[in-house]
Amino acid sequence: PKRAETSMLPSSPDPADAARAPAADLSTTSETTEPVARWRSGRWWALSVAVPLGLFEATRLVQLTFLALLSGDPPGHLAGWLMLWDATWFVQIAENGYEPGYTYDTAGEITGNGLAFFPLYPMLIRVLAGLPGLSPADAALVISWVAAGAAAVLLSILGTRLYSRRTGYALAVLFGAQPMSVILSMG
Repeated sequence: PKRAETSMLPSSPDPADAARAPAADLSTTSETTEPVARWRSGRWWALSVAVPLGLFEATRLVQLTFLALLSGDPPGHLAGWLMLWDATWFVQIAENGYEPGYTYDTAGEITGNGLAFFPLYPMLIRVLAGLPGLSPADAALVISWVAAGAAAVLLSILGTRLYSRRTGYALAVLFGAQPMSVILSMG
């Protein structure tokens, strides 16, 4: 006699059953109806771009306020703190181009190598710094802030598509509120 299976796990579906099942009619879902109309509507813009960008920018404002308060510097010196570390290398490359070799200090010790940095960001700094009223440091900050905002919006759209709008918004906030995200505001 055949012994009955006592497994608590569900059995795997029969591929033949899947082949006989009617295909889902995707033409009637709201995801595919008039995508151009949804794109042109202000509602899409507000829910998918403006809200996550606003949430992300609110986190930036809170973090930069804390950074300014903790630094103890007079107002206006926050930009100096945001242009530390790699930002100085990127601005130097944007202004002077790449050095042909290693960089040495007056004692002959190696201080770094600009060749370690990819060229796209310095090229964007150079282009944007060509606009009147923007220094290379200001251009670096603008590029960083725009790129971080775009990343927050794209992350929110991804979360919305995979789960829900609430998840998308939460991802935008968490992206901007994590402790190390202050780096997103640096040049």
